[in-house]
Amino acid sequence: MAETSKRILQKFVFIAFIFSFLLINCGKKEDTQTEENKTSGNETFNKDTMTSEKDSLISDRKFMLNDFYTNNPLLDNKVNKIFNSLSDDERISQMIMTSAGTNGLPEEKVNSLIRKKQIGGIIILGGIINTQIELRKKFAETSEKSGGLPLIFASDAEISLINRKIPGLKTTFPKANEIKDEKKCVEYAKIISDILRQTGIQINFAPVVDAGFNKEIIGDRSFGTDSEKIIKLSNAFIKETQKNNIAACVKHFPGHGNVTGDSHKGLPVIKGEMKELQTFEKVIKESGVLLVMVGHIAVNGKEYNTEGMPASLSGKIITDLLKQKMNFNGLVITDAMNMGALNNFSKPSLSAVKAGCDIILMPTGEETLLNSIKEQINKDENLKQQVYNSVKKIIRLKICSEVIN
Repeated sequence: MAETSKRILQKFVFIAFIFSFLLINCGKKEDTQTEENKTSGNETFNKDTMTSEKDSLISDRKFMLNDFYTNNPLLDNKVNKIFNSLSDDERISQMIMTSAGTNGLPEEKVNSLIRKKQIGGIIILGGIINTQIELRKKFAETSEKSGGLPLIFASDAEISLINRKIPGLKTTFPKANEIKDEKKCVEYAKIISDILRQTGIQINFAPVVDAGFNKEIIGDRSFGTDSEKIIKLSNAFIKETQKNNIAACVKHFPGHGNVTGDSHKGLPVIKGEMKELQTFEKVIKESGVLLVMVGHIAVNGKEYNTEGMPASLSGKIITDLLKQKMNFNGLVITDAMNMGALNNFSKPSLSAVKAGCDIILMPTGEETLLNSIKEQINKDENLKQQVYNSVKKIIRLKICSEVIN
């Protein structure tokens, strides 16, 4: 009987031990699962937080013009995010820059283009500074109400022309060819940049890098006829301008100074060697300039021949020479597309896009151009990618010039 009781007690102890063991381990497993759930939850939270922080960094990070050429993932992400939010119509419109002001299109016409989201920028042509400021503000407000991407504004504020382009300024500027040293050039570039910032302008279509031999169109707008002086003063002007967060633009590639004729009236031709090419190449490489304006000048040479077409419509000049051989990664813009040099060419603005231009300045018929580009990119995948790359560069410039915050 005692033996039986002993065995019963042993069984009871054993069962109690097993039960306790199972209870403890179940508790541990539950705790482990709970801990795993907590960890998993924390990981999810951290990922969300990281994503949120990344988006915040992208949207809050301020970029300046000196960021444009840098390898910057945050800037790339911001560009792509904006690009992906746009329709193809809105993307293409970024490549179109119209005109306004005393010598530009009527204000209501420009407002209509803005409301329809058919342009990405405006060059202000003429008017006293207060008028230009008010005009720019009105256009910016129209753009905001339309829900379009903010506009970028430009000016032809060359040293030789600014007193005529913006009358009534306190400073009287000399002719560019009268400037002798870099210090003076920097001083004038700083004053002009201050005026443009006050006006709300982000791009200055200056300096003129052509040699001053051609008196019909260049003359005193250039820094002279000596290549080394032109390079030195152009670099000084560009660096000071972009230091003040105004994008500079060299013009008129590949050189309007050694030809006869005025592209406002007809098509000049570079016969043989492009004598000014080396000057442009050095300025582009040494200054870090963000824009190059291509002139309406034909080239008839052995190495480069545009076959009667203006350089502004030539893939050989824009894509093969400027973008690939000279490795220019900024924005290529046409000279004004309403000039006499283009009178005999069909659909010149579309041809300029196909040739590799990123921005078309003052096309005749903005809506028609937009639709033509859209039609072409729907048929040509290579052209579509080229256009998309142009649009991304424009968005990048808008971010870096603080047009887009």
